[in-house]
Amino acid sequence: MQFQLIRSVDDQVLDSFVFYAVLLILKFMSSIWLTSYNRIRHRLPANPEDGPVKGHPQLTTCERMIENDIENIIPFFFLGLIFVMTGGPELSVTYCKNIFRLFFFSRCAMSFCHYFHIQPFRSIFFLVAFACNLVMFGTTAMAVGSAATKYI
Repeated sequence: MQFQLIRSVDDQVLDSFVFYAVLLILKFMSSIWLTSYNRIRHRLPANPEDGPVKGHPQLTTCERMIENDIENIIPFFFLGLIFVMTGGPELSVTYCKNIFRLFFFSRCAMSFCHYFHIQPFRSIFFLVAFACNLVMFGTTAMAVGSAATKYI
């Protein structure tokens, strides 16, 4: 029996990953629209050549939400794709879907808590999403590690 690092991908796992990745892109885009809305609402230009750029607490919160999305959602895309190609399909389909689902809902809840300044739930939802990334990383690392032993 030959071990392959990239396994045939289970359609249900890949479909689930793509579905939640698209939802995360929509969530990310909604954060951008929320920032634009706050810029217009408070009459704050985005560029210095458009007028004096002044900080507003709500606008700063929106900008931090976008930065936080970049720091967490982008790794999810890469880890999720590698997870699906290496170790994810060996696990149950329900397990994989729940990881994607949990990441998506915790990111949405974290952004909601971030926008409305609800602590400590913001930190809890951040840690839940981070744990989902760690699970995918650990599963992928074990699959890659076991495949790498034949090359050492």
